[in-house]
Amino acid sequence: MLGSHSSTVVLLLQQQRQQDIQTMGSAYTIFGKQVQPHILALFTLGSIAGIGVLASRGDKKDQAHTPANGSTSDDINVEQAISDFVQQESQDKK
Repeated sequence: MLGSHSSTVVLLLQQQRQQDIQTMGSAYTIFGKQVQPHILALFTLGSIAGIGVLASRGDKKDQAHTPANGSTSDDINVEQAISDFVQQESQDKK
């Protein structure tokens, strides 16, 4: 008795879903299933966000590994440049 009742409920729910799909407007058929446009929009936005996150992660090998306090030949000694400038200006004024 209970089995026939649950199958009737399932059948009524399926019929209601079909009516809802028909009254909601257009839907796309993808792999034999009716898919609403808002579901496709959410899927598209989620896919773009996921691809963006994966693309921004990058490859760890591409990053340069220079120490924070290390010096290279391209570094500018700011203190030395300022003191040289001050000395030059003081000599020019004399």
